[in-house]
Amino acid sequence: MPSTWVPVPGKRRRVGMPKVRTGCLTCEGRRVKCNEVKPRCGGCAHLDLECLYVRRKLSAARPLLPLPEADHVRRGHVIANKDLPTPESVTVVTLPGFTTLCFRNEAESRYFKIFKESAAPELSGYFDTNVWTRTILQVCHAEPFALHAVIAIGALHTAISTAQNHSPLHPSIRRKQGEVHHAFALQQYATALHFMRQLPLQEKSEPSFRRTLISCLLTTCFENYVGNSDSALVSAQHGINILVELERAIYPKFSPRHTHLSYFLHTLSADDLDLFSTFVRLETVVILFRHMIVAPDPAATSTPGLTLGSDGSPDSLRFLDMPEVFESLTQAQFCWVLSIKRVFQWQGACMESGFSCVEGAEAEKQQQRQQELIRLGALMYAEARERWLRAFQPLFDRSRKRKGSKEFCGASLLMIQFLSLGILTSTEGRQSELCWDVCLPDHIALVDLAAELLESIASPASKHSRTEKRHAVFIFDDGLLARLNQVATRCRNSEVRRRALSLLQKHPRREGLWDSEMAAKVSAWVIEKEEAAMVNGYVPETARLRIESMRLSLADRRVMFSYSKLMVIGEERIVLPEVQLRW
Repeated sequence: MPSTWVPVPGKRRRVGMPKVRTGCLTCEGRRVKCNEVKPRCGGCAHLDLECLYVRRKLSAARPLLPLPEADHVRRGHVIANKDLPTPESVTVVTLPGFTTLCFRNEAESRYFKIFKESAAPELSGYFDTNVWTRTILQVCHAEPFALHAVIAIGALHTAISTAQNHSPLHPSIRRKQGEVHHAFALQQYATALHFMRQLPLQEKSEPSFRRTLISCLLTTCFENYVGNSDSALVSAQHGINILVELERAIYPKFSPRHTHLSYFLHTLSADDLDLFSTFVRLETVVILFRHMIVAPDPAATSTPGLTLGSDGSPDSLRFLDMPEVFESLTQAQFCWVLSIKRVFQWQGACMESGFSCVEGAEAEKQQQRQQELIRLGALMYAEARERWLRAFQPLFDRSRKRKGSKEFCGASLLMIQFLSLGILTSTEGRQSELCWDVCLPDHIALVDLAAELLESIASPASKHSRTEKRHAVFIFDDGLLARLNQVATRCRNSEVRRRALSLLQKHPRREGLWDSEMAAKVSAWVIEKEEAAMVNGYVPETARLRIESMRLSLADRRVMFSYSKLMVIGEERIVLPEVQLRW
């Protein structure tokens, strides 16, 4: 019987179609067809995934970041520039609750909302401040530079959140999404800088000062976000210099009966006092950063800043008058940061006391006067420290009953800073590293408070998870990192310093000009080197390292530092070759 041939069904071939690149990145990564519905395609909406489209690229002949002209701002509304890489037709989106804010496209409104709901509360940090959550948002209604800077920071915040997101997407897709957010942030920042350059520089009115201060605040924040610490320092110092001019303009208004502190606390509006306090804290952050990161420089430490009337006389060294009991955390914080400023002025005088431009008998007299001022400054600081603690203690005790609240966080941080500054001033000028051993009780109290604070603000899920990596947070103000780094590198009790190191590693964050991963990397290196030479659980003086200076590049995730070591007791410390670490 002849065999019957039966055709075997073969694999059907797809009909050839031209490949398009206009779909969303999520569908591209999943290798599925995108229906290209905007702002969210059908596939992403069905699976509840983030949907992100690539903006059309610029042609090579166009400038990389064209800036809008002045005539693109009409009646407070930002009109799209045809040269900017925006969608073909401008979409004006108005957010609920912000009737006067107009955006050129949906992306701008989305990033603004992210800043308002996520980035601004995070930037506010441990204290109850309205600078980021209210003042800057209000300025966005009238000033295009503020609006575009806020959108840029919101886009950067989204890029960081995307990189840390534990989504089912492939890491390469998340990385590509982050690059899109980052590119959008740079474009918006360039536009913001363009509008900042148009601000009137010669006008000396208070509104002009306020606009300039806020522009400095936003540029410092953005540069810090991207890791440009040098540019952030320049922007911060410019804002401080502007505030010094404002302070000098205010001085003639003082009467002999009123102290400067009473004027600032009772005359300025709440928002202006909040803004002023932010820059006073920022100045202390800059000085502390230069003091602890860069090799201490008398000129940097003693540069006139927000001096509040210091003229170099014994009377001007007196610390600010303080109330018997602080009425609020804002009052306690304001008095504290001004006291810190006084301490740094005193430390600058200590560093300059060994140098003189004159010779002979006059030089000796000048040296004696300087030493007397230093002695008076130390006595006045000790007195002011005790008065501040007495006024603050009732507020601190009351805050313990509201764990996790802003009052609890702010009071905890102030007490941590109080302990840290006491340790620094008690060891000022000491050549031996053994002087840090007597500060062990304060180191223990500092780490206990820091652990309690960080755990109180951690998310409920991360508190009970041993494997989940906590999301990094970005806080504008200085906070815990410098203090924990101080404990980890200067306290030689193994248990205490390793607790401080563990907090740096467990709670990733950027605070002011400090990065937790950078601080943890340096601290771990110092601990490993010192404890390798321990004798019966004790680090001898010849094994103790002292970091002399640091140079860091947060953008490149790199830190270079030099350190010294005492080879023979009784001799000078020897500075060893620079070390470079990456994280």
